[in-house]
Amino acid sequence: MLDAGRTEHCCRTLAAALVCVAAAGAALAAEEGDAQELFEKMTTATRTLNYDGVFVYSRGNHTDSMRLIHRADANGEQERLISLSGPAREVIRDNQTVTCIYPDNLSVLVERSRPRKLLPMLRQPALEIATHYRFVPLGVDRAANRPAWVIGIVPRTAFRYGYRLWIDAQTHLVLRSEVINSHGAALEQIVFTQLSLPESIPDELLRPSIDGAKFTWYDQSGKAAVRGGTDARGESWTARWVPEGFSLREHEVQPLSASSEPVEHLVYSDGLAMISIFVEKLPPHARPLKGFSQMGAVTAYSTTSNDYQVTVVGEVPPLAVRQVASSVVYSSPP
Repeated sequence: MLDAGRTEHCCRTLAAALVCVAAAGAALAAEEGDAQELFEKMTTATRTLNYDGVFVYSRGNHTDSMRLIHRADANGEQERLISLSGPAREVIRDNQTVTCIYPDNLSVLVERSRPRKLLPMLRQPALEIATHYRFVPLGVDRAANRPAWVIGIVPRTAFRYGYRLWIDAQTHLVLRSEVINSHGAALEQIVFTQLSLPESIPDELLRPSIDGAKFTWYDQSGKAAVRGGTDARGESWTARWVPEGFSLREHEVQPLSASSEPVEHLVYSDGLAMISIFVEKLPPHARPLKGFSQMGAVTAYSTTSNDYQVTVVGEVPPLAVRQVASSVVYSSPP
């Protein structure tokens, strides 16, 4: 048992530590500025800094541990994502392509590079996004053993999810992010447990550790996609309804490796969330998919229109996904 003198000393030490923490928090709060500006700085830092971190990715009842290595230099961005739990998978991304290596089914998928969706990222000016979301400062905290500002991104309608972000006070990198529903419950969460910011990242850290030489390769990066909304047959699909603020960002018709029929693909975004629509002609006697599936913040809804399978996948609530799917219609040229 501690004697009275040692107890008093411990109490004074703890009190002094608490005063220091409170002072640091007050200093951060005084400098936090505008939450919208912090979010813009975060997206810039995510693209332009070198970092190597380990994070836990949770969605629903499923949790994965991953390592993310990112390099930014005069040649653009390069990154490598490595699964540290479950199947040994890797994703390599550069300015041109994304290469996904799946040892569990001995396959490699190569696609055109698109903005990643794992970490929150602005896809249009924050001023436009603010029309449909409110940026709210939520105070200060710690994440990955680093002081952080916490901000909330609150949707203005029921057709979107909200976000909570922990932004590093020094580098403005996101240290933790949550996608939350209308009740404030986290549907999806990313929490960095380790983070380093090296001045340079060697090439070998961006090379895959899995030898896919004997795997089956599906290379979609070089296949010609028909843009502008119609395929070679002149057919076109469109969504008559999407949540206000979502606009068409991509529209292409492209064959997929698993299908003999072209798949029409439409991508809508409001700058934060994305909604993808896939339309494919059903083969004779095929059993169509119908209904919902959901993991974390991503909901899929499948239905049919005539002899076509329509599947909508979105980072939005189920009600919005179903309404979009119900509005997808076919139009032919005059």
